[in-house]
Amino acid sequence: MKALKKTLFFLFILSLSFYGCKYFKKAPIQISYKTKNAAKYGASDGAIKLTVTGGKVPYSYKWSRGDTGLYLKDVKAGIYYVTVTDSKSNKAVDTITINQPKPPCIDIDGNVYKIVKIGNQTWMAENLKVTKNPKGKEIKSVCYDNDSSNIEKYGRLYQWDVAMDSAKEEAQGICPDGWHLPSDAEWHTLVDNFRRDSAAIILRTGEFNSVMAGFYNLQSFYGKEKYTNYWSSKELGDNAWKRYIHKDFNRVYRYHGNKKHFLSIRCVKNNIQNSAK
Repeated sequence: MKALKKTLFFLFILSLSFYGCKYFKKAPIQISYKTKNAAKYGASDGAIKLTVTGGKVPYSYKWSRGDTGLYLKDVKAGIYYVTVTDSKSNKAVDTITINQPKPPCIDIDGNVYKIVKIGNQTWMAENLKVTKNPKGKEIKSVCYDNDSSNIEKYGRLYQWDVAMDSAKEEAQGICPDGWHLPSDAEWHTLVDNFRRDSAAIILRTGEFNSVMAGFYNLQSFYGKEKYTNYWSSKELGDNAWKRYIHKDFNRVYRYHGNKKHFLSIRCVKNNIQNSAK
């Protein structure tokens, strides 16, 4: 009887050597995670925290941006890849997406604009560079010297009728959805936030970022890096009111200009009383 028990025990141990490993084999590496999305468009306050099971500890981590820890912080919106390796060199890979809110100012072409809040108004802090109206129709515009390398810094230049795309003052015109071509009164409001003898300096050097984009008079380009002109939505016969800023002058000047000339555009956000949102 004892001999039989020993034989059966031996056969049991032998069977484990062939089949038992599947019961004791470590589970594969499993990656789970929690994410924190970016709070604002362009912000770097997202985060990713991993939880890893299976495999054989300790684990090592390698992220697509070069980090080597379990926790990823100061994360911008985007797609991140992580490779987890256990002590037996087994690997698992996962892809994690961090999202962000929509940009506060984006045109139909997909150009995203910086913005600035001044008083109760919110303005674009870059010159408009769109090539279509809000319905997707191609519009006429020029870039300084017909050189596309000028667009990124100086934006495009537009005739008044094209910019308005409407006869109504404060119309959206060719501005992004939720924005409109500023009225003459809205330009007054902007400039009145500053002392008269320093308004141009602040708009040039502050967050408004009034670049000296020049203009086009149908024959020649003039004034790049010297002065700039911005259309308002208020017309005056064959002309329309504009604002003129010169690099050497401290004041912002109000003139009327030929509607056929090509000037810069800055849009202002609708519902300016709620522009802090």
